[in-house]
Amino acid sequence: SINGTCGVSVMGVTKNKEILVIVIFRHATRKWELELPRGGRDPKETSQEAALRELEEETGYQGNHCKQLGSIAAESGFLSAITDIFFVSELSLTKTSRDECEAIDKCHFLSKDVLKQAFTKGFILIDINGQKQKVFCRDAYLASSLLFAETQGLL
Repeated sequence: SINGTCGVSVMGVTKNKEILVIVIFRHATRKWELELPRGGRDPKETSQEAALRELEEETGYQGNHCKQLGSIAAESGFLSAITDIFFVSELSLTKTSRDECEAIDKCHFLSKDVLKQAFTKGFILIDINGQKQKVFCRDAYLASSLLFAETQGLL
């Protein structure tokens, strides 16, 4: 069994303070969602190792600087799962190695202000397969990461 956190969420940030987000189709909501890369932690890896692995797997980017922002219990009424949230900078493009079951359309670099507007509105319009689609912005991990990074002076 894994002691401590079972999952990680990763906020990749460019030197221009743009945040790397993914557009993913979530079967639970039957909608496109704007989210941070995230996933589980393997029993033999640290949360930091899992964060860097998930970032590369889902986006094709590696980061050289990785700092834990905090932890959240996104579903504390139903689950005991704790997720560590990481801030990763000094990004460089490598290649993705997504699981076949992950319906990720593509990655986008968005400013903090654009993301805040998307949260306020509830969605953002993004081109998917040549058509403007409503992509919902309601990811608890992204919201928490924005708050943590902003209050820690990183954004």
